[in-house]
Amino acid sequence: MTQLEIDKWAQGKPPLLAILSQHSASFVDDLHEILSYAIKQEQIPKFPEADPKQWLRLYRKHRHLEKCALTALQELGGNFGTFIVGFYSGIQSFRKTQTLTEDQAPKAPTLEQQTKAQALWQEAYKVSLADLETDLKNHHIHIQGVKEKTKELCLNQEFLFIFKVLLPCLLLYNTTPLKLLRQARLGNRKAIENLVRLDKMILADHGIMRQTQRLLHRNKHKHESVVAVPYRDTPKFELSRKTTIYLLAGLISQMAKELNHKLTAPQIRALFDAIAHDRSNGEQIIDSDLPPSHEAFYKAIQRYRSLFANLSPTRT
Repeated sequence: MTQLEIDKWAQGKPPLLAILSQHSASFVDDLHEILSYAIKQEQIPKFPEADPKQWLRLYRKHRHLEKCALTALQELGGNFGTFIVGFYSGIQSFRKTQTLTEDQAPKAPTLEQQTKAQALWQEAYKVSLADLETDLKNHHIHIQGVKEKTKELCLNQEFLFIFKVLLPCLLLYNTTPLKLLRQARLGNRKAIENLVRLDKMILADHGIMRQTQRLLHRNKHKHESVVAVPYRDTPKFELSRKTTIYLLAGLISQMAKELNHKLTAPQIRALFDAIAHDRSNGEQIIDSDLPPSHEAFYKAIQRYRSLFANLSPTRT
């Protein structure tokens, strides 16, 4: 059997990082499909009408949304989702240990324990690679079912909020909806404009209502430009497959950083090329959606990595 390019790419890298990176890079088309469906804000069959009170509360329910997102990721992502959820949970547990005292902190593993762990990870990598190979060969069959499965999972307000408000807010404004809401409540005109364009229901928020009334009373034309015009607009977000690659490249870079193993931009680029090669049975040498400039790809990775690095619960 011919060795996969993604397997060659993984040589010399920690098995966990290889697993997460390979599955992330292979998820580009599925994620693009999911985000395209959500950002268009199409009516989802059987979806209940959003209740303004519950909807507005979601701006503050970070942990609740986080739980919903992880559950959905597992359902949509299959083994990829399971790996990501496991990785995320592991990182959260690791971070908690950093607050422990020296006596409470777990002891460093022995050499024997490290050897056993490495053997287990190597075995996990083999299983993951076999599963990924099957997925790459049956990619077109798999992606056709994504949209219907997404519809089923989107039949709740939480999941809709994640894709209509949370992700677009991160991608467009590099901040969380709650932080943007706080700026808008303080009278920041740009924040109000961005928020209204992103989420029309935010006008039901008492703080936003107060600020928009002030604009109307002080200057009708200012109210028109800051509130009325954005209300008629949709988010200025051009979703492309390239954008989705950048998003996942940033995720891969951040995961590598969390695992204390740096991945350079050329290495991440090589992974997407390897996925394209294996998916096309060698007919495609590179991923044609990657930018020709290495510098452009590097800058995109830095930008999107910051989304994941800065995404943390905001205490209220």
